[in-house]
Amino acid sequence: MNVELLHTFLTVARLGSVTAAAHHLGYSQPTVSQQVSRLECLLNERLLVRGSGAMTLTDAGQRVVPLARVMIVAYGELTRPTGRVPR
Repeated sequence: MNVELLHTFLTVARLGSVTAAAHHLGYSQPTVSQQVSRLECLLNERLLVRGSGAMTLTDAGQRVVPLARVMIVAYGELTRPTGRVPR
């Protein structure tokens, strides 16, 4: 699982728009759409309802949001420098 996919999904969920998320993240709109689609494919779940206006979360998307946040925090903890030299 790529943490970047989770971060992109959370940004779309928070802003309610692929275009707004792309602008916020500094990505192109197609890149954001592709990342969300890749995450949906990996999870075998549709996470967002795409329609006119703002995007909304599906039930699966609502379940993924808190888990994605936990995974991003855990990844940050794992990659934080400890100052120790690896053996």
